[in-house]
Amino acid sequence: MNCSFGPRFLLVCGAMIAASALGAAAGQAPVNAVQPPSEIARLLAQHEAPVDVPERGQIRREIEKDAPRFQTLNGETTAMLLRLPKYQAPYLMTVSSFKRGIGPATKVFVPMGISFDSQFRPLSRFGDDELRSVGDRLIVDLMIGDKLADARYMLVFTRASQVQQRIQTDGGKKGNPVESRIEALLGIGAAQRSLEATLYVATGAVPESPLARKLGEPWARLEGANQATVQQLVGPPSSVARDRNATIWTYDKTRAGRVRVYIIDDVASLLPPQGRQ
Repeated sequence: MNCSFGPRFLLVCGAMIAASALGAAAGQAPVNAVQPPSEIARLLAQHEAPVDVPERGQIRREIEKDAPRFQTLNGETTAMLLRLPKYQAPYLMTVSSFKRGIGPATKVFVPMGISFDSQFRPLSRFGDDELRSVGDRLIVDLMIGDKLADARYMLVFTRASQVQQRIQTDGGKKGNPVESRIEALLGIGAAQRSLEATLYVATGAVPESPLARKLGEPWARLEGANQATVQQLVGPPSSVARDRNATIWTYDKTRAGRVRVYIIDDVASLLPPQGRQ
């Protein structure tokens, strides 16, 4: 990590550099050594840098080229620390990274994220393989359910080793060969991975599925619940099965007939995994 927080952090950085020299002399890792995500998150929190996420609504923040950089196993990355609202009920949080520039000069920050509790213990993560491309942005939808009730922060960063590589961001659509060649020359649909970012974070209620509307309460409260809460709401299942990474609880006698509840990593949904995007 370099000391590029700006003037108000010079004294802190000076103290950290001094601490680094003392730590190195004592056989400890210096401050500019590789830092785990929890240390990066803690450092940003200590410098009053967290971005408060509203319970319902949207925020926009920028990461500029002079933003602090942190040393990770994959190289230097910029980062943003989100402070999540106090958990009351399951909600959906969408992180969007917008492309910057036009044509061949287009750049995009490809986000990854780790959530932490108040003691900076990791709770969950999302990778760049979970992003989808929609128009001029990369998006990930995150269910904040009972499992993440203790989540207080989310650190958003990027895979530093791949910065400056070009990626396709148009969802893979293909035109005829002539159009594809012109688009390639103009840089349409492609962007260079960047440390700079334009990020939007939006929160809202979990969308209600048609099945949940048909079943009514308490089924409508299953989205985002953990297994214990599911049993409290609708009782034990008639049968249990597994399909890849999903545990499927089947309820044979409901007002909608046979109903399946899909549980992945202790997060429940009435939608099958392929229908959650």
